[in-house]
Amino acid sequence: MAKSKDKELGSKSTGGILRYTTRKNHRNTPTRLELKKYCSSCHKHTPSLSIRSDETIDYKNISLLCRFVSEQGKILSRRMNRLTLKQHHLVAAAVKRACILALLPFSNNEI
Repeated sequence: MAKSKDKELGSKSTGGILRYTTRKNHRNTPTRLELKKYCSSCHKHTPSLSIRSDETIDYKNISLLCRFVSEQGKILSRRMNRLTLKQHHLVAAAVKRACILALLPFSNNEI
């Protein structure tokens, strides 16, 4: 009975080994993982926001900081910005400092 239930969900052949997809590993099939990489809703805010080597992360560089802030004024996540951990900490500190010094608005509706 268990094998018939597994066969209903489908089977994948990986390297000569027949692997049945169960409920647990059905989410992580290779085709679904490929779809997750190119999900348009995941990267809709920022297609590619990598920081160039000539740009410095500073609270006075408002044009750079505006790319990492959402429409509501929130700092976007590392995954959406495609930043390293160190870069994200520097951007977050610079955005907070710029908001306190009134260089960047707290709610980003007018930008």
